[in-house]
Amino acid sequence: LYSSGRQVEALDRVRLTRRLLLDELGLDPSPVLARVEADLLKGTIGKPDRPASTSSATVVDGADAVRPDELDRLVGAVRSGSTEPGVVWLAGEAGLGKSFLLARLGIELAATARVVVGRCAEIGDAAPGQPWIQVLDGLGLSVGPTLMSAVEALGDVEVPLVVVLEDVHRADGETLQALRRVLAPSRTTGLVVVASYRPDEVN
Repeated sequence: LYSSGRQVEALDRVRLTRRLLLDELGLDPSPVLARVEADLLKGTIGKPDRPASTSSATVVDGADAVRPDELDRLVGAVRSGSTEPGVVWLAGEAGLGKSFLLARLGIELAATARVVVGRCAEIGDAAPGQPWIQVLDGLGLSVGPTLMSAVEALGDVEVPLVVVLEDVHRADGETLQALRRVLAPSRTTGLVVVASYRPDEVN
């Protein structure tokens, strides 16, 4: 996963493995697994070089995703969102490095914020609101009776919290409704959504 530019997902897998070992088997992670997690956080596995207003919305051009200054700009936009809930839009066509930039963002923020990821699948290939179900699962929260009531629980999660939503151009209606709910002005401060999309595929 890491070598294909999916660092955040790789880190999620390592943490899921650690949690399963502890919860299901009562085992502490091995030194090798702990070292892999530390290297992922530092970004020193395979690709050691760094690549490339949130109060309402900030747009970062994904076409320059491999440039270090774009990573710095994205990190700055996310951190400025600590004053109120906000969204940072990451725009770019397919194959331009958006996922890689988001993975680097997760590694950059791991020490100071909680980062969780949800991905929009092709419409018809996933349950309604699937990205938010993934986010809630990553936070150890259940969906409960309805997705809308479940996302309200995000206000009780430790902050700062960064929710990464990938490929929002594919988002279904329930996913977008939950996004609006999360970004309501009355929401707890310290929550930022980073959403990537392909502008040429937005209908």
